[in-house]
Amino acid sequence: MEEDNIMKEVKYRLLMLKYARDDPMLEAQMIERLIEVYKRNEIKIPDNIQSIIKRESKRIRKDIEETLYKKKAEMKRLGGKFEDEKKQGMKFGEKVEDFERTYEKYEQAMDYLYSLQKRGMKLGLDSMKNTLKMLENPEKDLKIIHVAGTNGKGSVCAMIDSILESTGYKVGRYVSPHLARFSERITVNNDEIDEKSIVRLVNYLKPYIEKHKLTFFEAITVMAIVYFSEKKTDFVVMEVGLGGRLDATNVVNSIVSVITNISLEHTEYLGNNIKKIAMEKIGIIKEKNLVVTGADGEALKVIKEACETSNARLVPLMEARKNNNKIDIFDLFEVDLNLQGDFQISNASVAVTAVLALRELGFRVPSKAIKTGLEYVEFPGRFDFYKKNILLDCAHNEAGMNVLKNELEKLAHKNIILIIGILDDKKIDKMIETIVPFSKKVIITKPESERAVSTEDLAKEVKKFKKDYEIKQTVEEAVKYAESILGKDDLLVITGSCYVVGEAMIAL
Repeated sequence: MEEDNIMKEVKYRLLMLKYARDDPMLEAQMIERLIEVYKRNEIKIPDNIQSIIKRESKRIRKDIEETLYKKKAEMKRLGGKFEDEKKQGMKFGEKVEDFERTYEKYEQAMDYLYSLQKRGMKLGLDSMKNTLKMLENPEKDLKIIHVAGTNGKGSVCAMIDSILESTGYKVGRYVSPHLARFSERITVNNDEIDEKSIVRLVNYLKPYIEKHKLTFFEAITVMAIVYFSEKKTDFVVMEVGLGGRLDATNVVNSIVSVITNISLEHTEYLGNNIKKIAMEKIGIIKEKNLVVTGADGEALKVIKEACETSNARLVPLMEARKNNNKIDIFDLFEVDLNLQGDFQISNASVAVTAVLALRELGFRVPSKAIKTGLEYVEFPGRFDFYKKNILLDCAHNEAGMNVLKNELEKLAHKNIILIIGILDDKKIDKMIETIVPFSKKVIITKPESERAVSTEDLAKEVKKFKKDYEIKQTVEEAVKYAESILGKDDLLVITGSCYVVGEAMIAL
């Protein structure tokens, strides 16, 4: 029986070798993996397999030599140096072999990853499925809580993570975007992935990334899956990037599917009404799994219908109630939720319901751990008072801006100085209309993103409300200026995009 299993693995490796054809670096990895099968089982490689290995290795070496020769010739033609050293994800003073195979420095690996952004965004799962198949489907090792929704995804992920960690589980978390550091996206028990692991995984995954022309988000999603598999996590809390049905994360088979809420967003990709957007979000619902949502109205109706179609069960939402400055939820009273803003109470309802769903599946999650997790959860940049009079909030769409406005109305501060920058896939006019009337002064800026709305276009919208405003071309300039004019009775609110908040955190 054991020999049959070995032969199955050998046949699979030979199939993958054929599948990797035309990519010599990837083929070389497949050869190494084929040899590992025999080494691991302490079996002599049969003559017929040895013959295949020798023949293919010779051909692969020849292909690699030809590739390197072409690159050396190209470098010689260009004088051995490129004007833009970062264009290819490395510094071209280094050996061609290093470019072709490995990166030694964290900065080189990150330059390569960020260079993938030029591939844009891709909705569809074929590239992800094919890549993970060649990696032996590491996602199948993971118990995933998959979180989609318009707003609150990150906060809900953070709460679920914190509760499960408080129970004693090893928990991976994958969220996007990051604020100050790329490593914020991939954590295990709240420890961010380290630079050495990023370099190692980029080197390991680069042939697969190039073989399937993965985008930036696809590549880092694969990286996260492999990392969590290596770390042997008990659970992974995974945030959807965009939508659900065609998002790169939707290659996983989750045990609990969470949809926080649904409002209009990314209408050019997801549809121009709530029902169409909900149809994209429900794509994360898997056959017979448990579903949790904080959605209501038309969106909730779509989710209920999807559960019936998929034989999935919608878990009743465990509502949280405000109790002075604390909350009561489930069998817990006066829980001191560590995330600020009344909107986080709704997010807590969704998060607690999700971990109670895990109980239904037989996993241990004590009430004490739920309380501890909520009281110690951290998620920076969401209604986050950096200082007494500086507030950071990633209100990145119309719904988020409405929530921010409602929270600001409850505060005692009357003089609000606003720093705002917005990405171009948002309803700029609606966001400005919501928040600018509450501001004494507006500082218009733009984050370092190709999708950022120009300061001039933002100014056109701000002018409509006859507010005093300034334009600063970088977030850092905006922050320094705001600090210089901030009075003791003023509140500085920095918002409009997670990118703006992230750059502000670095500048403060």
